[in-house]
Amino acid sequence: MRKIVVLAIATFLVFATSNLANAEVIESGRIKKEVYATSEDILIKALEPELNKIISDKYGREKIWQISKVAKVALIADHTKKPSENWYEMNIFVRVYDDKSDKELLDDIDIRIDIPNMFTKDRYKVKNPDMKVTLIKYEQWQGQEMIK
Repeated sequence: MRKIVVLAIATFLVFATSNLANAEVIESGRIKKEVYATSEDILIKALEPELNKIISDKYGREKIWQISKVAKVALIADHTKKPSENWYEMNIFVRVYDDKSDKELLDDIDIRIDIPNMFTKDRYKVKNPDMKVTLIKYEQWQGQEMIK
């Protein structure tokens, strides 16, 4: 019995004093913490203002929403035009909180993302930060049925 108590106290001391978080105080006195992020997370953060505008326009006012799933991201290259056009198409499922019915709705959003100079020879030299997001399709789902 005594061995179990000593072992339990030793285990507690080992885990209580270990570093469980990766945070450090930098020179300015702020706490710096590394957080894992995927490339999808970075893309979504860049698109959040545009997605918020699309969702707000659809519902007529700003809503609380959250990305449920990025279903598809495709690079489209249209070589029938001179010069060729390139853009990304993205299919996203978004959970939108409906405060009237106190439920979450599932919305299916398709967008086109145009990035200037994406595949030009000057893409490393010419700075053009204007990314254009265009709505292709917006469908609202409730349960298993689509709202028309």
